[in-house]
Amino acid sequence: MPEQQCQEQLAQARAEIARWQADADRTAARLQEAQRQIEALHGVIARLGSDARAQGPQAVEEARCRAEEALRGQAQLQARLDAVLRSRSWRLTRPLRWVVRLMRRD
Repeated sequence: MPEQQCQEQLAQARAEIARWQADADRTAARLQEAQRQIEALHGVIARLGSDARAQGPQAVEEARCRAEEALRGQAQLQARLDAVLRSRSWRLTRPLRWVVRLMRRD
């Protein structure tokens, strides 16, 4: 194999390694951010748990009711979104949305 081909392959391999390293760095940064968020959520959970214990069973029941209400609201919103995405008008306007996205990129 000629030396020039070896040099080209080496350069390609180095470029690929650099891309992998960049991907690994981005993934590590996302992981660190997720870990920070998890730690923050653990603190919130601990605080809420101590608050709930301090306020008694009534507060726990009220919090449970609010959580259930929020979940029902989320389910209703998801159902509405699903209905829109399945609608005929959404399907028929897909090409128009595609053209608009293309025009905005320029």
